[in-house]
Amino acid sequence: MNVLVTGDMGHLGQRIRWQLDQGGHDGSGYDLKRGEDICDTQRLIAVLEDHDCVVHAAAHPHPRPAWGFEPFWQTNVEGTLSVLRAAIAAGVRRVVFLSSVGYYGVNIRGELAPAYLPIDEGHPIAATDGYSAGALDEYNQSKVICEQLMAYYGSNQLIETVSLRIGPANSKATQYPEDFDWREDRTYRRKCLFANCHPDYAARAVVLAVEYGDPLWGEAFNIFDRYTHESVDLPAFLARDYPGVEVWQDLGEHGCLFSTGKAETWLGFEPCEELR
Repeated sequence: MNVLVTGDMGHLGQRIRWQLDQGGHDGSGYDLKRGEDICDTQRLIAVLEDHDCVVHAAAHPHPRPAWGFEPFWQTNVEGTLSVLRAAIAAGVRRVVFLSSVGYYGVNIRGELAPAYLPIDEGHPIAATDGYSAGALDEYNQSKVICEQLMAYYGSNQLIETVSLRIGPANSKATQYPEDFDWREDRTYRRKCLFANCHPDYAARAVVLAVEYGDPLWGEAFNIFDRYTHESVDLPAFLARDYPGVEVWQDLGEHGCLFSTGKAETWLGFEPCEELR
């Protein structure tokens, strides 16, 4: 298939391009580093001619206090709307959107109060009253809005849309310092519930979403490693922080607090099983 990857020069974009090429697809890129703006809808329409799929990885990154919401609205929200409109105009079949674990509110300025664990795709979003304390940050709020755009266009069958809710996309070895102690540090990695997604596995999930044969009208999938880091004593963490929350699946000593069952069943996704 002919696949355009927006943000293909980024951390995940480069891996996605490589894995598409390895899978025999014709992957091309569209990145602001080359002066290619996703908000330029007419240019996108011309670029997308004869493409089967768009992987939308371009986004404004996690915020800094001085930024405010405007850059996230312009790039993430308006940019996603531009990609969707251009894809429809060009006759593209499917848009695969790289969303975030932040959809569930885990990176909010405050504490997540999950309805149940592990969190699956049907869990309330971050902004649902009673499921988070504090405010969403600008990046995660933009991901929620973008997913709502994806759901609108997909559920109305204007174009096939897929949202991949990906955990922090770095290997555990780069995210957990050797002296990390979750018992003493209640902030480090706490706001993502110790979630992780090895970037190569995240890129593979994208390729699986591109290749999926049946229609996908506004579907979302959790994409995470199967386990938390070996240093985290999960039963002790849950007993201390979430004693009253229903745990509907056996998580063992280091299980992920996000369910990837849907992605495994539908897409054939195989999560990374490394503990460190």
